[in-house]
Amino acid sequence: MNASDPVVARRHVRAGRSLTYWGMDDSPDDSTKRFVIRVDRSFRVLFAALGAGARQDFVEIRGETVRVRLGWMFKVSIPRAAVASAQHHADMFGGWGAHGWRGRWLVNGSSAGIVELDLEPRQRAWLLSIWPLTLRALYVSLEDPDGFLAAIGSDVA
Repeated sequence: MNASDPVVARRHVRAGRSLTYWGMDDSPDDSTKRFVIRVDRSFRVLFAALGAGARQDFVEIRGETVRVRLGWMFKVSIPRAAVASAQHHADMFGGWGAHGWRGRWLVNGSSAGIVELDLEPRQRAWLLSIWPLTLRALYVSLEDPDGFLAAIGSDVA
């Protein structure tokens, strides 16, 4: 049986553990490194009203997987081997949330602290949990971009 099996899922919920739409236990373990998506103070109330916020907005490195989640609005699970490069990116202006075009997506709550992940091969992401996207580059605003780059840097070419 696996965690996506409904019987197993019910057992996990009864045991007081939350499940995500990836079918995995969402509570970080000792090997998990979680980085909060930066949200400007002026947008925190709006993000919370939309079902996003510090507990639901994160980039997580768990084993060989990098997960990015912006509440229910955006999600992707990327194999670490698919991250061709990761680096700081200049601050970006022009909107907050999850938006992009032609494989390049920005997931942010701030114009500062942006990191860029170049992906090879392209990866499948989900917008609003129903629209599939193909990612070749992902830009994310983080509270601790240096910590994230240090954590992912040892395995990135």
